[in-house]
Amino acid sequence: MSDVAEAGGIVVRYDDAGTPQFLVVTAKDDPAHWIFPKGHIEHGESAEDAAVREVLEETGIQATPQTYLDTTQFSLHEDVIRVAFYLLLYCRSVGSGEGRSIRWCTCDEALALLSFEDTKTLLRRSLELIRIEQQGGPSHGGQTG
Repeated sequence: MSDVAEAGGIVVRYDDAGTPQFLVVTAKDDPAHWIFPKGHIEHGESAEDAAVREVLEETGIQATPQTYLDTTQFSLHEDVIRVAFYLLLYCRSVGSGEGRSIRWCTCDEALALLSFEDTKTLLRRSLELIRIEQQGGPSHGGQTG
C-alpha cells in the first residue's frame, strides 16, 4: 500500500446577482460521478500550484488560489489517496480541457450532483468562507472582494 499525493480545486465564480456558482466535473474513470477537479502533484510542485494546474488541464479554466480548505483521503486499489483541496477564484475560460462534462452550479445544485460526502463537506466549508468574506469578515492583507 502506498500514499499518493493529489491536489484539487473548488472553483467559484459569481453571477450578476452576486450568487456564488461552483464548478463540478465528471470523473475520468466513471462519468456518472460528479467531483471537483483534482490530480497528482508533480515532482517539485506545491499542492496549491497542482490544484490550479489540474483545474486548467481538466476544464480549460484558469483560476487563482484563495485559501486552503482541507485534505480528504480515500483508498483506491492498494493506494491511500490524499487530496489537498483549495478554494480557487474563476479568472477565465481558455480551452475545453479534457473533454469531460463540466457544470457551474449553485451550492444546492452542486450538493445534489456531487457523488461523495467528503466533497460535499468541502463545498459547505467553501460557502461558509465565501459568506464570511462577503459580509466583510476577516481581512486578507487589505484586499477587497
